[in-house]
Amino acid sequence: MKRLEITVPKKKTEHIESIVKDFCDDVTYNNVEKDNGDFVQFQVVVKPEYIDELIEKVRHVKEIKSGELTIDILEESAKIKKGRKMEHVSSKMSTQEMYSKALSFTKFDIVSWILIMLSAGIAVFGIMLENVMVVVGAMVIAPLIGPFISTSFGFVIGDRRIIKDSFLNAVFGVFLALAVAFIIPKPGFQEPNSLMILIANPTLIMVPLSLFVGSASALTFVSGNKEQLAGVAVAIALVPPAATSGISLSIGAMSTFLNSLVVILTNMSALILAGSVTFKVLGVSPSTYYRKKVSQKKLRQAIMISAFSMIFITAFLGYLTVQNIRTTNINTEMESIIDSNFAGNILSKEITISEQQVHIEIVAINPDVNLKSLKEELRASTSRDVSVDLIAVQAEEVKE
Repeated sequence: MKRLEITVPKKKTEHIESIVKDFCDDVTYNNVEKDNGDFVQFQVVVKPEYIDELIEKVRHVKEIKSGELTIDILEESAKIKKGRKMEHVSSKMSTQEMYSKALSFTKFDIVSWILIMLSAGIAVFGIMLENVMVVVGAMVIAPLIGPFISTSFGFVIGDRRIIKDSFLNAVFGVFLALAVAFIIPKPGFQEPNSLMILIANPTLIMVPLSLFVGSASALTFVSGNKEQLAGVAVAIALVPPAATSGISLSIGAMSTFLNSLVVILTNMSALILAGSVTFKVLGVSPSTYYRKKVSQKKLRQAIMISAFSMIFITAFLGYLTVQNIRTTNINTEMESIIDSNFAGNILSKEITISEQQVHIEIVAINPDVNLKSLKEELRASTSRDVSVDLIAVQAEEVKE
């Protein structure tokens, strides 16, 4: 349930009272002063699903001039009436409330931008220290999820201002995090560590995961639960790949940089696509005929662009996944062949697999192996050119 406080000129009391009583029997009002004039403030408790209809009827009263109408939507924790069963309190917001919330993400204030920079800085140091808990904390701080979901909401209701401003806010936020990560000094840090490789590891399973999280983001937006939104922020992970991109670019690790960009693009596309579809399924719709026509066009455009992006990303990730599986299988088969030839005398081995060639470095004790036949056996199993560097360590048995 939500409590509405509707303030109108006193002379329009009867007209407004007849409207609000269609939605609620329990209507109270009192006289108030506003702008040196006589006004009446109605207090009405309404179910969330009726709020948008009530507001539209009140707003379209022609006798009320611009600036004379004020509507405040307040949370109603519980409503208890003697002799009646207590009604369920819905957590779902009305479209008008969601619209107001979406507007808050169209323009970040200085505090929000500072939070993004601090979040990126925390993520950088967490990554350098390989401290997962620090990186998780950085995810929660940055206010980056809201603008993407606000963009989805804008597509559904056909509001160009929300679409444009929210999307620009979101993109600038991600690139600000990347820039901060690039600028921060990293003494002695010269190559990607294991946590960076884990974060910048685009796989096919990311696609359904990102879509599920995008849908959860929209549901959280509708409920207005900030604690749930923090959990979604952890799941979708925009700051860590942005920080990884900045670090990778600063140390010249271009492969990790490109992989982290793929992760960012996947998450961004999934948030907008899944968010738009979820809002539509939940019944969110524009308030006017004009906006309905605009929203249909904008929503189609958003879904098409996001869907094509997701298809392209899915194909690319599918290719990478197949390549990784193939590389893993080759690596396993080659290790088996090498182990069987050296009979447990290997101290260390390193296998480097590229598209056309395989290079192997082996350190072994007293090796008794025909390298030519070993290379032929390895080449036959991989269909690639094989080079082997063997370092032989001579050892003698000492008897006392």
